[in-house]
Amino acid sequence: MEAILDLLHDYVALSFRALERRALSREDRGRWLALSRLIPGDGNAPRAPAGSPDGDSDGLPVQIIAPGGFEAARLLALSREGVRVATERPMPVGAVTALRIVVPKSGLEYVYACRVQWIQGDTMGLLFDGPPTRTSLSRTSAVGWKRTLDLRTGWFTHERAGTA
Repeated sequence: MEAILDLLHDYVALSFRALERRALSREDRGRWLALSRLIPGDGNAPRAPAGSPDGDSDGLPVQIIAPGGFEAARLLALSREGVRVATERPMPVGAVTALRIVVPKSGLEYVYACRVQWIQGDTMGLLFDGPPTRTSLSRTSAVGWKRTLDLRTGWFTHERAGTA
C-alpha cells in the first residue's frame, strides 16, 4: 500500500502543477503520463462495483475533516481522481474536506484536499481538490490532529482535556 500511496501522491501533485499551468520538466511530464496509465481512473471518485457491498471490506483506517472536528473513516478504493471512503456520518455533496492517511511503517503522513462528489449510504466519493502533502510523522506529531488515531484499530483514542 505504501508504494501505491507514493505513486498516487506523485500523480496528484503533478496533475495540480499542470492545472496551475506551472511548467513540468520533460521527466515530470513522462512520469505524469506513466502514472496516468498505471493508476486507474475515469474522471470520478471510484464507486463500488455493482453487487459488491462495501460493508464486507475493512479498508485502511484514515481520518477526514468533518464539521465539528475529525472523523474516523475507512479507505475502500482509490483512483487517480479520488477515493471512496466509509464513514459513520457522510458529508453533503460539494462539501470540502481533507483526507489524512498515516503509514506508520514508512513514518509518513499523506494529506489530500478533497471535495465530496457523491454519497451512497455510509460511503462517500471524494475528488482530489488541491495539491497533496507528504510529511514525516515526526514533523506532524508536534502540530497534531487533536484526536489520535489508533492505527491498530482505526478508531480514535480519547485524550483527557488539556493533554492534546
